[in-house]
Amino acid sequence: QFNQLIKKLRSLLEEDDTSAADVIDELFQLPGIAVYQQDLTTLAKSIEAYDFEQGLEVLNKLLTP
Repeated sequence: QFNQLIKKLRSLLEEDDTSAADVIDELFQLPGIAVYQQDLTTLAKSIEAYDFEQGLEVLNKLLTP
């Protein structure tokens, strides 16, 4: 489910779609997500500020080991 939500999130960010915030909320509900909490919080703030480009950068950082 994590991977599906991440793909959906990336697509929404690329389209500058504020419903990306809803996907962030869904991600926060997943078990074991605490490891990503800081990045997801930063990502949520970017979306709230309509800074989708920054959001994509944070998402890419989150996915890079």
